[in-house]
Amino acid sequence: MAVKSDLERRFDAMQRNIEALQRQLGDLRTATLGDNGDDATVRALKFLKAFYEASGHRLVASDASLAATAAGYDARGTAGFYTGKNGSLRAEGSWRVLTDSGREWFEQYRHLLDDQLN
Repeated sequence: MAVKSDLERRFDAMQRNIEALQRQLGDLRTATLGDNGDDATVRALKFLKAFYEASGHRLVASDASLAATAAGYDARGTAGFYTGKNGSLRAEGSWRVLTDSGREWFEQYRHLLDDQLN
């Protein structure tokens, strides 16, 4: 198993922070402008829906990757969901678990998914 260099870890951390910021900006845009068509928010909702509907609000890592791909993410591009004090997901061994913050966010905005279907 290859060991990541300090520089690689820094880039990974920066990417996670950028992805978290993108999600937060999408949330702010929706809250401020009422922009229901925000693709980033809908994509995040589609991803988190898989966890929300799963037993125990958790998926094994391979199923989480499949959910990411189905929602339009590169499976490696979901790190932002795990960052910050209000991260939507957390890793627990081989499981990826929807946090209380993630569940609350999903419940607050899931109507946007319904709006897209209608």
